[in-house]
Amino acid sequence: MINKYSSPFLALSLTCALFLPSCGSNKESGSATALSLIAGVYDDSVDHQEEGIDELYLEIDSRGYLSSYDYLGDSFDNYLNCYYVEQNWGQLIHLSENTFRYISYYEAVETSYNVIVTVAEGGDLTITNEEYPDVNSTVTKTSLIKSDFLSAECREGSSGTRTNGEILEKHKENSLTQIMPD
Repeated sequence: MINKYSSPFLALSLTCALFLPSCGSNKESGSATALSLIAGVYDDSVDHQEEGIDELYLEIDSRGYLSSYDYLGDSFDNYLNCYYVEQNWGQLIHLSENTFRYISYYEAVETSYNVIVTVAEGGDLTITNEEYPDVNSTVTKTSLIKSDFLSAECREGSSGTRTNGEILEKHKENSLTQIMPD
């Protein structure tokens, strides 16, 4: 899985550690050969055990741009009934077959590496780092669309809303997803 909060040298995400049975699923049904095959919204929630479940969604749009939606009313954040939205923080660029270039625009220094995207039955995706094939993670296809999140977006400055910096700090260690080993 892909992480907007990390450099490419950080550890495999808590997602794979906590959801090891879902990583590398045997339900593979084909390769993602174009962005249109992988465009959609995916559930990328993370169970942090005692800290609660962090409800997260990853959107891949038809141009390959990545956006994330973090529900702040979940048991992990335990805050407002709204979504923290980060749009176009990264991009997948189709190279060939099921190989894509992942580019993160989040950091001041652009990070990029190749990933292999496999589409499983039901549309779930397994995203694997090309250089480290044993490092992968799976996101679950949903029927949600961008407007579902934008209509419930947290507005900075509204009563009780945390600043972007406060939200990012809480999720820095428990980030969206990572597919790079140390």
